[in-house]
Amino acid sequence: MGIRDKLARLVARMHDTPQYNSQGAVLFVDLEQRKTLKKYLPLEVLRNFLGGRGANMWLLYNLMEEERDALDPEIPLIFGSGVLTSSMPSATRGNISSKSPDSYAILDANAGDYFPSFLRCHGYDHVVLYGQSAAWTMLKIAYNDVDFVDAAPYAGLDNLDMAAAIQRDYNCVEREDMALARITTSGENQVLCSGIMGGIK
Repeated sequence: MGIRDKLARLVARMHDTPQYNSQGAVLFVDLEQRKTLKKYLPLEVLRNFLGGRGANMWLLYNLMEEERDALDPEIPLIFGSGVLTSSMPSATRGNISSKSPDSYAILDANAGDYFPSFLRCHGYDHVVLYGQSAAWTMLKIAYNDVDFVDAAPYAGLDNLDMAAAIQRDYNCVEREDMALARITTSGENQVLCSGIMGGIK
């Protein structure tokens, strides 16, 4: 069963409206078909798994086919913000979860900086990416507006130069009115231990 079939079964168990006051949506992003879908997790997911990493793993369990290669486009990459992220001072944590291309284990990375907070402030607790885009693509999220943007001009840039180029092209400042998560050159070249960068480091 492919990920789109699994997704159809999963979203049938999810909700169209928040289940508690501070809940953000799950944004499902099909990079191949350039489609998005917004749903809300059932309340029992929060009660049983909290949010962030726990909810990421619940999503991964429901969407992943174990036998697929880690870099298969049908293996989802999931960004999730912590339950308290952006709700209290200094709570800025988020997790990125998937199948590791290096060890094939189900793994995640925990990070802070501004991306998890901006994600929540724009109304999303989780972003689930799957499929393979035909070209380099940047996902631009601004509340209910989700756009697929040509990222070819940013290919080959390192972490600092990419941030500077985005700030120039969109007249914004990272950590003030936008936040980025980017793979930069190592990710572009599928280095198995490459990281997803957040913040100017």
